[in-house]
Amino acid sequence: MPKPVFQRLIDVDGNFTYVGEAIAGTSPTAAGWRIKRVTDNSPDMTIIWGHSTSAFDKTWANRASYNYEITYAPITGNFNIGSYNSGSYNSGSYN
Repeated sequence: MPKPVFQRLIDVDGNFTYVGEAIAGTSPTAAGWRIKRVTDNSPDMTIIWGHSTSAFDKTWANRASYNYEITYAPITGNFNIGSYNSGSYNSGSYN
């Protein structure tokens, strides 16, 4: 089975650069796009997916209206915390 061919559109709007990807032939007004917004605040750069997902369910025409907020997942469970200082490793844990 051949792999799908994708198209990419890029739009620079002020401090934001929008990058959209969809299967070739998808209309800019049709659902089927995944869109990310790049913010360049040199030296930092932020890349966020529209509505915090890379799903191909957005329209390119509505790119500026999507929610581009950083979402954080809570850290759960136990994990090890360690530090390396002057040639020795100190381990610890967090619950």
